[in-house]
Amino acid sequence: MAFVPAFWAKAILSNLHKISVAEQFINRNYEGEIKSAGDKVHILQPTSIEVRTYDGSDITVDTDPEGTNHTLTIDQADYFNFVVKDITKAQNAHDFVNVYMGEAQYALRDVADKFRFKLIADGVHADNNITPELLTSANIYSKLTEAKRLLSLASVPLEGRKVALSPNEIALLENSPEFTPATQLGDQIKANGFMGRIAGFDVFETNNLHEEVADDVASGQPYSRKIICSTSMATTYADQVAAIERYRVEKNFGDGVKGLHIYGGKVLRSKSVVVINNRLGVAA
Repeated sequence: MAFVPAFWAKAILSNLHKISVAEQFINRNYEGEIKSAGDKVHILQPTSIEVRTYDGSDITVDTDPEGTNHTLTIDQADYFNFVVKDITKAQNAHDFVNVYMGEAQYALRDVADKFRFKLIADGVHADNNITPELLTSANIYSKLTEAKRLLSLASVPLEGRKVALSPNEIALLENSPEFTPATQLGDQIKANGFMGRIAGFDVFETNNLHEEVADDVASGQPYSRKIICSTSMATTYADQVAAIERYRVEKNFGDGVKGLHIYGGKVLRSKSVVVINNRLGVAA
């Protein structure tokens, strides 16, 4: 098939959405027309409307209640750029341009996922940032029920609650009687990284959770892993594949492809996020 940049840009963006675990934890309600780095989307988050008791007298009017203004800025930009030499194409039956385009998609996914999980962790309200503690099979369920309690106190709907865990925390859950693995749920949920349910959360596995490094840890090892408990209503995100170009290299013989992915996000509801800090055994 001929290389059509517009087709590839659309395909890459679609596949990024499909293969991303962080996609489950964001919404795209304000994506709009994102065309270049530096674009801004202005968001007015409505305030609550007061409900009053009617006693037959004149009623009070909430006139133009003030909301909260947020700005979603497209301030992240990543690119890929690779070359497939003519001699490589001649000696192999594979279409290496397509192969490397697939690899580029996964690389972009990892970078964007890490950004989104860190964004959500950084945007949590201080009251919902649980004190670091080493998670074990004996205490992980109680931490998840604490996260459930905090979300309920913030009136976060029960439906759509999710938790993102690394493979290490997933291993702690697998022998827990409270955990229902995806294999027992049939076709109820089909989503990338979905592992099962526990404590009212859909459980997702990812290697891209943010890991905090304490300044005074000489080894540079991570101090705590930021486990995300949230719903997609808390964080908004927008992205675009702004450019895809194919070119002939100047000082060799081969085809090059380069692409630019731009994106940005914003936590709009800080109390709709809970962060469980898994202390990783490194002294702070």
